[in-house]
Amino acid sequence: MNNFLSISLGSLAELEAQLLSASRLGYANVEAVLDRIYRVRALILGLRNHVRRKS
Repeated sequence: MNNFLSISLGSLAELEAQLLSASRLGYANVEAVLDRIYRVRALILGLRNHVRRKS
């Protein structure tokens, strides 16, 4: 499960980078989406830490 969570964090980082690029190019206002990315990242990190403590 830890591998899946690490992959999901990588995918989230990729999405964040793409959104920031879109914002810099003026294609989108991404503040609301970035807020959700940060919340999801915190949830995934919390779950990953919980899984690591259990194993």
